[in-house]
Amino acid sequence: MLADIAYIRSLGINIEDGKLDPFMGQASSKMKEWIDENDYKDAESDSPDDSDRAQKLKIAESYLTLYYALPFLNIKINEKLIQKVQSINGTSVERTSMRDMESLQNWFYQRAVEFSDEFTEFEHKDFRMMDI
Repeated sequence: MLADIAYIRSLGINIEDGKLDPFMGQASSKMKEWIDENDYKDAESDSPDDSDRAQKLKIAESYLTLYYALPFLNIKINEKLIQKVQSINGTSVERTSMRDMESLQNWFYQRAVEFSDEFTEFEHKDFRMMDI
């Protein structure tokens, strides 16, 4: 896997350890569908042949991880991305609408496409959220 919690935090996402673990494998699998197997393996290595490509693919996989995880998390994400969702005695204090959630998911997916597009073996077309 290219993405890890420390790297995702470096993107400005504040999240607890372990919260994204179930989704990292899913994001990694999707990236492996998008790009050449050798490019992915190179990006995983400690000293990649193309460090720029490795960096972009790591960013892309990080955003895909967030894309997959978002509907299942009750987290606080940087104000630029989503409203704070907090829980007091199991009761939601502030809610984010489904439309806002889908919009943010779309934003995460588009960032993943943006950072990986030049390395993919196909052209990204319009998509529906549940298609991926």
